[in-house]
Amino acid sequence: MNRLTDSIIFSFIVSLPMVMLDVLYHLATETAVHINYVAVKFTIIYLTLFLVTYWVGKSWNDAVFATIAGPVLFYIYYVFADPTINRDVFKIDDSFGYIFLHIAVFALSYAVVRNLIDHRAQGQRGLAVGKAFAFAFAVFGLDAAYQMLKVQLATHDEEIVARVMSVDTSLYIVLSLLLVGFLLYNYVSNIKIQSAALVLSAVLLIWLIGMHGVRAFVGLASAGIPVGLIYLYTRER
Repeated sequence: MNRLTDSIIFSFIVSLPMVMLDVLYHLATETAVHINYVAVKFTIIYLTLFLVTYWVGKSWNDAVFATIAGPVLFYIYYVFADPTINRDVFKIDDSFGYIFLHIAVFALSYAVVRNLIDHRAQGQRGLAVGKAFAFAFAVFGLDAAYQMLKVQLATHDEEIVARVMSVDTSLYIVLSLLLVGFLLYNYVSNIKIQSAALVLSAVLLIWLIGMHGVRAFVGLASAGIPVGLIYLYTRER
């Protein structure tokens, strides 16, 4: 795998889990999950990480720089951006202290993916943990993006979109995907069977929770993309 492709995939499977960890915190603390800011946050985090890993590398010094620079750049954007949601009704991450939360979840996501997937530091079981982490949060993120974007396009009302997700359902999805991902990555060695089982399990879970055929169908992509990217990233390591 060339350096460009490596950086593109690595940045995705770190950035999306980082943003979704942050989303879970916001849901748990009843601060708004605002689609516009989530999209901007992911874009800034992804581009920061991609540019650092592509131009410099993935050493721990590079990781420290990236995990601090990304949240700081987002905060600078946030300070100067015009609000698109009623801040008298919704609590959002407008405090300077949220920079430290963003740094913490960014560092956690980076450490899990780099340490367990990139270097297989903990053997087969550790590799399975890293893959399950990237898989679960990426599926959760893509499914959440579909739900929020669908409501956004239908209503053009960010305040309605901010009420789409709930912490209970989100935690259930993430924990279930983590368990399924770990079991399949750890115990199923045949890549074709493993990949098919991961995708079908995620689609079934999404359908059982959402009871919506279109959402489950979109789940084929929501699960298939992370499975494919994780396979591409790890097959030569």
